[in-house]
Amino acid sequence: MEYLQTRSPQSYNLITNSKRSNKNMIKFLVMGGSADWPGVSFSNDNAREVLGLLGFTGKGLPGSARGLHMQRACQKAFLLLEKFGDPAIEPKVVKRFGDQTITSGGREAGYLTKRLEHLLQLAQRAGDLGVITWTQTVGQSNKV
Repeated sequence: MEYLQTRSPQSYNLITNSKRSNKNMIKFLVMGGSADWPGVSFSNDNAREVLGLLGFTGKGLPGSARGLHMQRACQKAFLLLEKFGDPAIEPKVVKRFGDQTITSGGREAGYLTKRLEHLLQLAQRAGDLGVITWTQTVGQSNKV
């Protein structure tokens, strides 16, 4: 995602009208899910990291896992994050003009933990018999 940084380094605003914000995303859904539970979206880089934490690196895209399997994978991922941490990643500067800087990437400390909590909720919604699917989508998104 691209952000416009102004004044303080902690102040980032998503640039939603940029052509670059229209990028590939990975979306996790409950198979047969309804509009009241829209799923969880990640940028490609964050999705690859989350899939690695979940142990699904060899599955590729698209992929799927039973709800109960995803719940267990989330619990294991929480243990990994607890052991190794979930630090912030500084964004890369793309362009500067005046007192404004366009940056790309980066994430706040605790981001992966927070997003895994969302995936765990999705997996719990799927239950023992439901299936979580993930696939690549293209389009604008405010998910980060």
